[in-house]
Amino acid sequence: MRRHGHWVVGLLLTAAACGNSSTTGDMAVDAPMQQGGDMVGVNNSGDMAGNNNNGDGPQVTPDLTDTTLNNDDGGGPLPDLVMQSTPDLMPVCTAGSACANGSSNGLCNSSNACVGCVDTSDDANCKTAYGTTAAPSYLCIGGSCVVGNCRVDSDCPMGQICGLSTPNLCAPCTTDAACQRASYGKSFVCNGSGQCVSGACTSGNDTACSQNAADVCCASACVPGSCCDTAYCHTSKGNNYTCLGNVCTLCDPTMANTYFVDPAAGDDTTATGSGKAAGATSAACSFKTIARALQVIGAPNAPTRIVVMATGGVGAGEKFPILLPANVTLSSMGGPVTITVPSGQTGILLAGASSGITGPFTFDGQKNVAQTGIAITGGSASLSTLTVQNFLGDGILVTGGTVSITSGVTSSGNGTATARHAGLHITGKGSVTINNPSGGVPDAFNGNSSHGILVDTSGQLTLTGAPGAAGAGTVTTSQNYVAGLWMQQSNVASAPASSITGLVCFGNTNGNGVRILAGSNVKVRKTVSLGNAGSGMLVSTAVVGKVRVNDVSKIDLGTATDAGGNTFQASLGQNPNLGTGICMSADANAGALSAAGNVFSGGRDCSMANAGKLTLSAACGGHTDVGVMGAGNSINAASCTY
Repeated sequence: MRRHGHWVVGLLLTAAACGNSSTTGDMAVDAPMQQGGDMVGVNNSGDMAGNNNNGDGPQVTPDLTDTTLNNDDGGGPLPDLVMQSTPDLMPVCTAGSACANGSSNGLCNSSNACVGCVDTSDDANCKTAYGTTAAPSYLCIGGSCVVGNCRVDSDCPMGQICGLSTPNLCAPCTTDAACQRASYGKSFVCNGSGQCVSGACTSGNDTACSQNAADVCCASACVPGSCCDTAYCHTSKGNNYTCLGNVCTLCDPTMANTYFVDPAAGDDTTATGSGKAAGATSAACSFKTIARALQVIGAPNAPTRIVVMATGGVGAGEKFPILLPANVTLSSMGGPVTITVPSGQTGILLAGASSGITGPFTFDGQKNVAQTGIAITGGSASLSTLTVQNFLGDGILVTGGTVSITSGVTSSGNGTATARHAGLHITGKGSVTINNPSGGVPDAFNGNSSHGILVDTSGQLTLTGAPGAAGAGTVTTSQNYVAGLWMQQSNVASAPASSITGLVCFGNTNGNGVRILAGSNVKVRKTVSLGNAGSGMLVSTAVVGKVRVNDVSKIDLGTATDAGGNTFQASLGQNPNLGTGICMSADANAGALSAAGNVFSGGRDCSMANAGKLTLSAACGGHTDVGVMGAGNSINAASCTY
């Protein structure tokens, strides 16, 4: 029956089915079918006000103009009841305005199309479109308008540092080491006004530097501390004192480039960081803060360790974000250590080669008021045995460099209902390897307000895990509000290859286990995706500006010679996905999705000869094995037919 220009569907599809249909919608924006389980699904609602997440990127809030008859934001259990037959009446966007370009902040061009900005030349346009009183400055970085006012230190005023606490934002220095790790160099210090200035001094040895009262002038250069030689300590403190690390102290020197921090009983004034005096353990010879250890360490060329004793939480007296330089690793001793991150701050920032964190540590965002737990912007870093929880933004954010995650890394409870974020977000040119094949403490990216793991732009993920029983496994992305794993490399010309082996996506509450947008380059093997509100695996059209991306040629869920071995659907009573096992939702003639040798309901193993027939839904719903949308599209399931 047709009513008011729309076809009304008389059949109510199964709850959370990924098959909310649209016949036309915005031909340049809306995807042909919306996957009802995903809050951030390809949205074809044709909302009059244009709140339709038209870039198919991760959506922060549901559509404001939806009604109960057009549940396109995935926020509830029912699919759309209306099949749309007319296009939206509003343009895609207004020229010069801000708009969603996939998962990036785009600009609307003169043709009312949302496109990526052009680096450098669109800086002013980004500022005009996105600037607010709270965040007035924007730059075009990697084709997206982002908050920022600098690319390099020289863009900043009066000796400030670019990206000190937040990428692309100028900030005053807080330590000499921060200036020395920045472009200013080892001869600079941080003065009392937060400016990096020359550390040259003429006041003579063992005198305080005028630039920074916490520095002492030694051989015409300011260094952190209060002494240059033991003779001065004998005169000022007594004959039992020694000048070690430019501090008059009774403590022993450090050994093997290892510095100890005792949050409860350490001393940032006279300690050397050795943790010992006259060979005996002494808490007063440990530093009290990680900040003091980093100040003394500077920018080391050799591998250096900071060991935090489990005597109390880290937070008081620290300077956030904690800037971990190249060649420095942070570890704990004696038990777990909690690092409480202040409101609006990032916990720890890694940007150099051969840096890392090995716990047990818990980075706590204090009920979602701190911004990000761990941020990696470059270099190479390693993470193991740590928990990141309850941050307002992403738990772990990787925008550049290479990151190795082994075992015992958990990121949960990140983002809120009005600011949805991921447990692990890999973006820019960041590359992450999660290697936990068997026997290790699980890595878990569970219970976040959007995705467990989000990979977009030129991000790359290599994941190796081992599934267990009943939703267990060594790497899990479960119970997230949207998808367990979301991959969207659609807005880059040449997506780097990703590989997913042995991941478990179980019970994601408002979306699919795995969602891959066309244009991505990924191979999936031996993964278990069950009990999700949408489908086990959804492959869909991506929309970048006005360009619809339907290239599924580099999405490999199994081939005739290399069986997928993935479990994408189970029978009723055995934690099936509410939608389908595999849903292919793409524009007509996108082609065949390679998905040979996977396991579906009833334990049907399509890697076996003559495995039989799979159940099919044209709307990707009803607990079926496969769903195909778009004329001329198909799923190559090898020995299984449908």
